[in-house]
Amino acid sequence: MLVNKLLRPCLRIHKSTAIFCCNNLSTEPSTKSMKIQEIATCFHIDKDYALKTLKRAYGNDYQSTNLMSIKEAERVAVEIVRKIQKKTPQLKPRPPIVTVMGHVDHGKTTLLDRLRNTSVAAGEPGGITQHIGAFSVPMASGRTITFLDTPGHAAFSAMRSRGVNVTDIIVLVIAANDGIMPQTLECIEMAQEAKVPIVVAINKCDKHGENSARIKQELLDYSVQLEEFGGEAQCVEISALTGKGMETLEEAILIQSDMMNLKSDPNTLADGVIIETKTAKGLGPVATVLVQRGTLKKGCVLVCGDVWAQVRSMYNERGTLIDEAPPSTPVLAAGWKDLPQIGQECFQVKSRAEAQKVLNLFSELWRRDMEEKEREKISLKQKEERKNVKREERESRGQRVRRITRVIQEERRERAERKRKGSETSQASVIIKSDVAGSLEAVEEILVSNQPTQMKVEIIQTGVGNVIEDDIEVAETFKGVILAYNVSVSKAVSQMAAVKGVTIISHNVIYKLMEQLKDWLQDQLPTVTETEVIGEAVVLKVFQLGGSKAAAIGGCRVKKGQLVKDGIYQLMRGNEVIHEGKLISMKRNKDDIQKAAKETECGLCFEIDPGWEEGDTVVCLKRKQVPQTLEWDLGF
Repeated sequence: MLVNKLLRPCLRIHKSTAIFCCNNLSTEPSTKSMKIQEIATCFHIDKDYALKTLKRAYGNDYQSTNLMSIKEAERVAVEIVRKIQKKTPQLKPRPPIVTVMGHVDHGKTTLLDRLRNTSVAAGEPGGITQHIGAFSVPMASGRTITFLDTPGHAAFSAMRSRGVNVTDIIVLVIAANDGIMPQTLECIEMAQEAKVPIVVAINKCDKHGENSARIKQELLDYSVQLEEFGGEAQCVEISALTGKGMETLEEAILIQSDMMNLKSDPNTLADGVIIETKTAKGLGPVATVLVQRGTLKKGCVLVCGDVWAQVRSMYNERGTLIDEAPPSTPVLAAGWKDLPQIGQECFQVKSRAEAQKVLNLFSELWRRDMEEKEREKISLKQKEERKNVKREERESRGQRVRRITRVIQEERRERAERKRKGSETSQASVIIKSDVAGSLEAVEEILVSNQPTQMKVEIIQTGVGNVIEDDIEVAETFKGVILAYNVSVSKAVSQMAAVKGVTIISHNVIYKLMEQLKDWLQDQLPTVTETEVIGEAVVLKVFQLGGSKAAAIGGCRVKKGQLVKDGIYQLMRGNEVIHEGKLISMKRNKDDIQKAAKETECGLCFEIDPGWEEGDTVVCLKRKQVPQTLEWDLGF
């Protein structure tokens, strides 16, 4: 009865979901965002139901007079797909979703390796987990736990954040011999912000130098109160290598799960979260989907953002074909028309036609969002221009000239400083190819957030999959470099790159990949001029020469170092350079000499009379071009 009351009679209804209709969507965007009545009209639902949905999502203080942001409108769309159903949800217990987090090399993957009796850690390049692994692990107790293994490396912060956002429980792994480290603190902050309970696993307790008591005490400083100190967080001492404490850890996770009373309806339409994406040979675009509600089955139609899929095949973590996936199950789903965005929610709809209607609606919402952002940019620019006009009107002509002169002088100083450092035109173009979207995101984040001092690194193209000939063509056009992270480079592509002079940097460990990029960037830097003072002399007497080519000789005594004839000379008067150039002659008495040592006298002559004066200082210089050292702290 609920659906019939909420939807208009002209709307055809599926048994378990509303069919979206965008025919009545206004083509004129709202001045600010969308009105509640407007979204209700789009869905052919009562305005009160749209308001009820918003209150359920954002709290009871939400008022009917409020304007909906684009984000809120999208939330309504997802909630309607989930909530408009004829029958009451049949909630049943589901396995907990547990994210294993911690600092790099503290034993997270080895812990999962022990739990599921496989060899994951040994197969990870460089001994670190490269992207999120999702596994359903049957425990000795007969129950199942779904684990997410997130990278601990600093470059993978965004991937750890996604792990927190889809998890029920966090197992925080801390090495007993290492203690609390930067990524440990980051994980604690993420868990506290998302209000996800933590189970602390102090690993490597079998190693020499372990100090579990100190770690437990330090956790109090970061608001992690363990049960033994009167708090709620459980703490287990383990050794992932030997298996010590594994049963206790399993028991702690299941106790926490039982306290949370985790349930879901397996009989409703499926929805979940995209954990990872990639392009697989023979399958095309595939995505790791963590099912949160309902049961995902082969043939289901899924919508995620602006892409959709009809699930052609599904695989579990062992690569076995499966036909369905209940709640809390991670699966690799094939059949996507394009790669969906990782971290985004996906949900099931009735058919391809319905999926297209949902995409049309989302497309309209995003179009309005982009237009609103553009209007805001234009408005800010107009305000700034009005301020500048008012300021110029208040300024006198003299003030305006002084201001413009000051700006020009500052620009000239900055340009001279950049030129001195050799970075006036230093720019590098980079193409990134990676095996999965999460790893691609990590490499992009490093380059965007942490630029070298003397060079601008610009990402001109990215993609998931192996390096192909098109990548070589683009790199040649931009005179760039290709970063191939954990992907293959065929012999034909390598030969093409060699012919076209394109460098491909390939590695399966992220910090080694970035170190090789740093070496390549350093080779691209222009050389800088290095000036060395060889000697100094003081002018004792000036001798004027007659003849058609009038010249003057400076009689000098060397005070520091030595003077060499082929050096570059500066004539200094105080702190001012009067003249700079090369000598045409260097004599002692009437003899030509090539150098003059300290405390000896000589006569120096330039091709043009520099205007010698007694007491001037002569400086002999040597200049050479030297390679630069790239200043780039990668934080590894």
